[in-house]
Amino acid sequence: MFQNFNKSETQLKGASFSQSIAPPSIGFPQSDRNMSVVGQDLTINGDLISKGELRVDGVVQGDIKGTRVVIGEHARITGDVLE
Repeated sequence: MFQNFNKSETQLKGASFSQSIAPPSIGFPQSDRNMSVVGQDLTINGDLISKGELRVDGVVQGDIKGTRVVIGEHARITGDVLE
């Protein structure tokens, strides 16, 4: 099915990497691309501080501080939410 595949031989030859800004994500408004997310399967023990937008769908055992904090329907927070 696969021909002799050697990872070291298939590295990007002549490719250059830059630190340019990534292109906009297709199908997501700009505000969603810059949002940090605590997923449903994640538990954080301690305070959580975000300099940008934050969505919490998981468990945070501590205080949360952010510019804009969105609390999901199934999130569980033990602590204060400060903006």
